Amino acid sequence: MKNLYIKTLFLCFFTIQYGQDFVDIQPISMRYNLPALSNEVELPFVDVQKLVDEDNQPRGAKPLRYGYNQPVSINPNLDGEWHIAPSGERVWRVAIRSEDAYSLRIFLENFILNDSARLFFYSESNEYIYGAYTSLNHNEDNIFSSPLVPGDVVVVEYNDFGNELLNFNVSSVVHDYKNFYSMINRDRNCGMNVNCDEGSDYENQINSVAWLDLGWSICSGGMVNNTSQDLTPYFLTADHCVSGSSPSNYRFYFNYETSGCSGNNAGYGSYAYSSQM
Repeated sequence: MKNLYIKTLFLCFFTIQYGQDFVDIQPISMRYNLPALSNEVELPFVDVQKLVDEDNQPRGAKPLRYGYNQPVSINPNLDGEWHIAPSGERVWRVAIRSEDAYSLRIFLENFILNDSARLFFYSESNEYIYGAYTSLNHNEDNIFSSPLVPGDVVVVEYNDFGNELLNFNVSSVVHDYKNFYSMINRDRNCGMNVNCDEGSDYENQINSVAWLDLGWSICSGGMVNNTSQDLTPYFLTADHCVSGSSPSNYRFYFNYETSGCSGNNAGYGSYAYSSQM
């Protein structure tokens, strides 16, 4: 992940001020091999065929949807399971299942962590672990979203040395029903591959382009300069892309390109996280 600071121009201005930094440590539950969770929160059935049928209708000027956002209300003070680790740290965990999802994203409200707190999101197999996120990840809206965690079960884990009640709650879960990571690698015929000879004179423009993850749908855009030529990093995208989740949860992915002119698959590159109006 690359930490970038970007201002986003739609018909109004947004400023990316918060890189999604994390502390590279292991969750306490894994470090001390704490007991497995005895329960999980199972979300309602997602009618994927209905969503696909809706997506196949003329969309007009709308972002391309890949996920279904399910409102939930999970309060760490009331839900999930608590343990005390041998280190004296307390551990809160909850497992959330949305059957047959390709991946899941967690949205948090009232996201305020104390200085000793660490927050993780990981897959049921522990293969994919994101975090630890800390008080450094606060923003003015006090909201936060995880990266997409592959699989149809995601575990949220909180560690700290405190004893006070927690502020945050899980407010929604995005069910990825189109396989997001496969979507961005799909073959496209809407333009020239940037790694072909025709792109050699446009490297600066190519580097400026990003695709924009809005939370459960995607758009694209590019960075632009201003008349002051002061390198303030503005990002320009279509007005219809400003929908869905709060701009505080947007992700801007750069360097999406194949390894050669004839390639069909590409890595999704590094990203910057969060913007503010």
